[in-house]
Amino acid sequence: MGGSQSAFFVPERDPIDGASMQAVRNFILFRLDNFQPGLAIELAITNSFTSQHDFRLANVILHGAQSQALGFIGRGSGVLRTTAPIKPLVVDGRQYILFEFIGRPLKFPVAEQLINWNANVHIDPRPVTSFVRSIKLSRDLDAGGSFSWVNLGDLQFWRPQGGKLLTEYSGIFESGWMSDKGIVRLKSNDDSTTLVVHGHFNERFVADLSVKCGDNAFILEHAVGDLRKRFMLKNSVKRCDLIFSAIAPRGAVNREVNLFYPTLLRLE
Repeated sequence: MGGSQSAFFVPERDPIDGASMQAVRNFILFRLDNFQPGLAIELAITNSFTSQHDFRLANVILHGAQSQALGFIGRGSGVLRTTAPIKPLVVDGRQYILFEFIGRPLKFPVAEQLINWNANVHIDPRPVTSFVRSIKLSRDLDAGGSFSWVNLGDLQFWRPQGGKLLTEYSGIFESGWMSDKGIVRLKSNDDSTTLVVHGHFNERFVADLSVKCGDNAFILEHAVGDLRKRFMLKNSVKRCDLIFSAIAPRGAVNREVNLFYPTLLRLE
């Protein structure tokens, strides 16, 4: 890997909530001291500020003795854990893991013309693929419970609340809006036979919404306005990756379109 790829930048203020985040290029290498087997990695990232990537989340692969993709999809932000315990790569008796952010690092598009210069100059010259909010080790390989936006002003779903992750998700902006794709990992203590989905669609568009939960797939055609739906599952489940795919009419979708705003997702 070249020096232009293997880098992350100094911490900076997250404009969403004032906490800390770091811009990254393609690779982050960690040496793990006193590593305990059976741990998972939890990664929180955002591309809500990278218009040069159409706000699309970077595909992230964790490399060690084995490699596994974390599964980020869609636009906006995401928090996901590895689905299997991590196994570091041992080199000369030391243990390492490597995060690979797939994609070409791009500079921010905003440039300004300086006085007495004949060219536009990028005030922020950093080429980035994504912003990292947190990287944590966790013993919990399971997702959280139901995912519900109750009050966006009080509930910052993209950061753990009191040290506890509400749920794993990808492809949802910090405002709560989902664009063309999204994923939410749900868990139930009991066998569930019903999937509850509440939310509303952008009133400017009539969209088709595809919802997948394990082997269960549902399609809502020409959905508009508020949505309060209970889907009966053909097989009972205790957890599932709830995958959304929203499609607006031809010519209506661009990188800034917010299509679906989920307010309650739950297994019953």
